[in-house]
Amino acid sequence: MRREGFGASSTRFTGSAKLRDAGGDQLEPIAETAEPYVRELVRGVANVLGWDGSVYDHDASAFATCFYGALSKGREVPTAAAMARRELLQSQSQDPENGSHWHLARVYLGAEGGGPICSPGSDQREAPVAEPAFLDSRNKIKVAGPETFVGRRRMIQRAISTLRQGRQALLAHGIGNLGKSSLAARIAGRLTTFRTVVVVSPKPELGSANSQVIFAQLKETADKMADALPFGSTEAKSLKSQLAEMQTALDTSPETFEEILRSLLAGPFKKEPIFLVLDDFENSLETPTAQKPVVEPKPYLLADLQAVFRAFAQPDVTSRLMVTCRYDFSIPDAQGQDLTTPFVERLPLTPMNDRERMKQWQARERARISEQNETAQTQDIDNALVHRILAASGGNPGLQDVLTQPLLKGAASQAETALATVEAFLASGNTPPEGEDVGDFFTRMTFGVYEEVLDGTTRLALSVASAFSPGVPIPRAALSDAMAAAHIADPETPIDTLLALGLLDDHGQQAGWASMPKVQHIAINPLARPLAETPDTATEAAIAEAALPALTSAWQDSDGDFPFDMRAVETTVHALKAPVPNSAVLDAAATAAIIFLFILSQKPPAAVALAEPVFAKLTRLDHPPSAQFLGHSINAADQVAAVTFQDQLLDAALGRQDIEDGPMAQIKGLYADRLMRHGDLDGALHIRETEELPVYEALDDKRLIAITKGQIADILQTRGDLDAALHIRGTEELPVYEALDDKRSIAITKGQIADILQTRGDLDAALHIRQTEQLPVYEALGDKRSIAITKGKIADILQTRGDLDAALHIRKKEQLPVFEDLGNKREEAITKGKIADILLTRGDLDGALHILQTELLPVFEDLSDKREIGITKGKVANILQRRGDLDGALALHLSRLAAVEAMGDLDSIVHIKFSCAKIRLERSDHESSEFQTIVEELDEAFRGAMQLQRSDAIGAIGVLLAQILAAGGAKSLAHRVLDVTAQSFETLNYKQGLAHVDQLRELFGDHDDPDA
Repeated sequence: MRREGFGASSTRFTGSAKLRDAGGDQLEPIAETAEPYVRELVRGVANVLGWDGSVYDHDASAFATCFYGALSKGREVPTAAAMARRELLQSQSQDPENGSHWHLARVYLGAEGGGPICSPGSDQREAPVAEPAFLDSRNKIKVAGPETFVGRRRMIQRAISTLRQGRQALLAHGIGNLGKSSLAARIAGRLTTFRTVVVVSPKPELGSANSQVIFAQLKETADKMADALPFGSTEAKSLKSQLAEMQTALDTSPETFEEILRSLLAGPFKKEPIFLVLDDFENSLETPTAQKPVVEPKPYLLADLQAVFRAFAQPDVTSRLMVTCRYDFSIPDAQGQDLTTPFVERLPLTPMNDRERMKQWQARERARISEQNETAQTQDIDNALVHRILAASGGNPGLQDVLTQPLLKGAASQAETALATVEAFLASGNTPPEGEDVGDFFTRMTFGVYEEVLDGTTRLALSVASAFSPGVPIPRAALSDAMAAAHIADPETPIDTLLALGLLDDHGQQAGWASMPKVQHIAINPLARPLAETPDTATEAAIAEAALPALTSAWQDSDGDFPFDMRAVETTVHALKAPVPNSAVLDAAATAAIIFLFILSQKPPAAVALAEPVFAKLTRLDHPPSAQFLGHSINAADQVAAVTFQDQLLDAALGRQDIEDGPMAQIKGLYADRLMRHGDLDGALHIRETEELPVYEALDDKRLIAITKGQIADILQTRGDLDAALHIRGTEELPVYEALDDKRSIAITKGQIADILQTRGDLDAALHIRQTEQLPVYEALGDKRSIAITKGKIADILQTRGDLDAALHIRKKEQLPVFEDLGNKREEAITKGKIADILLTRGDLDGALHILQTELLPVFEDLSDKREIGITKGKVANILQRRGDLDGALALHLSRLAAVEAMGDLDSIVHIKFSCAKIRLERSDHESSEFQTIVEELDEAFRGAMQLQRSDAIGAIGVLLAQILAAGGAKSLAHRVLDVTAQSFETLNYKQGLAHVDQLRELFGDHDDPDA
């Protein structure tokens, strides 16, 4: 049954409306100028795609990637746009800086628009082969090429903008293998009017940035400029002569290096500016120590580097400088002032988020396919192993490459071994030995340096940072307060030190909501976590209590709402750890966290795992949870079969007097769902009609009115009144949802109409609705549960038509994995029951019985779902019958009859009566006094099937009833039954059934019985 009142799209609860504004700058749309133009444009253009306002470049690019990808797979234009909007919204839940303008995408359709514009089955152009990319002209520094470079778009835009606005230098810094050189290459590629000059030492231990090495690269570039001039020209000869003189001067007087640099920058490099990249700059710096954590150049390189930074700092310089380095650093002048401070823009690199990790993997896989032959495309790669690798790599592109390379080459066992090594490091902190790719990677990461530089204070500071969840940057103020709670006297100093070393990642300025001020956010680098000692329980409690005010200040808005993302989860976790947290903060954060986990992330088990301790703590704090928290938690508990917790929540909610009428009516609706599972249809109907509808009508909430009427239709449908249910669906639900443009509810309602069509035997119409009006909507919404359920309905049709292989494939490959991942115990059990049906059809009685008794009944009994318990026992009885235990089968069917009659479950009553009659016939009871009982059971089943308009049941029961009636001498009545039976077979287009009816008509002969 639907429980949409507490869904993310509910109009009653307005918190979800803020999703569009979380963590981004709100930009005003310019619709009043764009709209008339677009309306005019669609008169001659089939499909117009645009934005209803200004948006970030990275949002537009991400939208385009998903949109055109969907189009290439044959999706209709509106569906592709909906999928892209959903992708942006989901990206926002991972990174608040992304996707904030998802709601501004617009599609306008002309007369010919709205359909697919690509044919996936047609011939495709060959993908270009991914060529190796290098930062330097000598092809020594290999970097990620355009095909494999992912992420960093905003950082590249910021860098380009900074340089174009007159800032002379960039410093990209961060822990090793984050892609600093690749970033420099991408920035260089965008600076098309600059000549890129890269300096890297052939002997890193000597330092790359010395005057001779730098000048050699600059001279080489200037020589090429001279060679490009007319041969023998005065200008060319002059430049060559100047370069020779500079070389002589540098060789004899190294102190002239700065003068030489200034001459080059003011001379040949003024009209044709250069982009000078000092790569792997850490080789030119001293090794950090605990006594001197602020890193400076090696003493013998200091003068040369002072010269470089002073030369580029001149205001009239048109060339630009970029440094890539593992550490932030300073270049002190003679007075001890840092030369980098005035003119260097720092670009702290952070690990890739989950989305970027997957994009990098997909880019590498595409590159592999383009480089290898066609057979590579069919290589079977273990997705579970891929996800483990992405998690273990911690967002480090270099480590992810090391771990995925064996997988891309087909060496899964080698990848598994390498992964196990990294996972062991993450668990223990013991770095792998050298000699293999993973060990060599950690050697390059120089973890030994970090071990030496961490003194007692910085090590404790790192430990405090590790108390916060991976992948969730927190406000600097929260981290500082947490360190103070751990007895660090001056927290800012170790924070600065750890940031400079790259052990803490600077995630920049972020805000909880667009309307709030942005503050610096920090997180411990995932690969630095093993270096930190896990705080004990008491310290964790102190950290949580100290950090909560700053977390709340940065993330909770003036309305008391937290963002629907991991920040709400993080706040909740620390509020649970704190001895006596602010109960209102815990309630608000937990509500947002449950919405994020349950609805946006579709992770009901995680939502329930968080909700249970929150509910317990709020109870101890004597704080009544909000209606939103209760409603969403009840729904999540229902999906994962947490029956006891669900009952606790319902009891707590229904006993409250302070909840407003609208939310309380929705909670009562959730209780009505529970009654339906228990088989109390009358109780559920009473709530719908007397305690929900009047409230929603008073509130004039058209959507909730329609939903409740749909739930009333569910009860009517269960009781066999299909006409009344269909009337509600078509006249009282669909028009409302269509007026609201509520695509999900439209799809759900059409699916329920398809259920009725399917029951009546109109399989083609039902299948059409499933495939064209439900699946595309759910796929566009990313609704995994609804997709799986709809595919299950399609499998039902295939199963009815006898295509058991296709049905079984859907059950095992497209339903079970989804329900298992979602933790949806009920749907998982129902799907296994459908698999048992297939096994039973194929004669595997033992396999079917095992599933029913060990994997279905315990779940439904835990859920107290009387209807499903009865259905499952009926299937068990069918197996007993096929095994010859007729008495046991009959007893089991009869034992469940009273319960289904009390529920008014006509479908189950029909099944039981028909099954009992067949067993009695098989026992030869018709030869004794039970003949009339058999006739009555078949007659009641037949009439019930006709009321349900179930063509399949009418046909099966009618054939048997007609034979019994004829055997008893009621041939005329038997012929009338056959007439109805034939109509059902015609509806099903079941030719074999029609032939059987003809044979029976011929066998029965004329209508000569007394009842004619």
